[in-house]
Amino acid sequence: MKSALRKIHIISVLMLMLSACASLNFSCPCSLENISSGRSGEGNDLCVYMEFYNDSPEEITDFTVSLLLCDSSGDEDSDSFIEYCETVECSICAFSSAGVRICAEGVFAENPEADYEVYSLYVRNIDYADGKNWSDPSGMYAVRIKGE
Repeated sequence: MKSALRKIHIISVLMLMLSACASLNFSCPCSLENISSGRSGEGNDLCVYMEFYNDSPEEITDFTVSLLLCDSSGDEDSDSFIEYCETVECSICAFSSAGVRICAEGVFAENPEADYEVYSLYVRNIDYADGKNWSDPSGMYAVRIKGE
């Protein structure tokens, strides 16, 4: 009797683990291409321009991009980095793209002479029209810009 209960318990745990793994999404449902950066005319904000491709079968309603900015002197110690996040509200149909401009507005207000550039960026979160959500909170799919 105990061995039968133990087998049922082991099978239940294995099924739970398999169902958890099946629900994980191991791929990024978007791609970023034609990425460039520069300063905007108004306010001297650092901006990133890119083509955002929706590689999923669902319409996107908004997404959040995280920019990692670094001191352009080349010093890569942890004190020289600033993270800037921005949510872009837009409608991008399934399997289509949109041009996107993201500006780190006000980041350099205290120090307008700061010379920062984009080190990397990634899509942190995507919301879909059907209510589903995809997220990459740790930047697993980050695109490195500096040094490329």
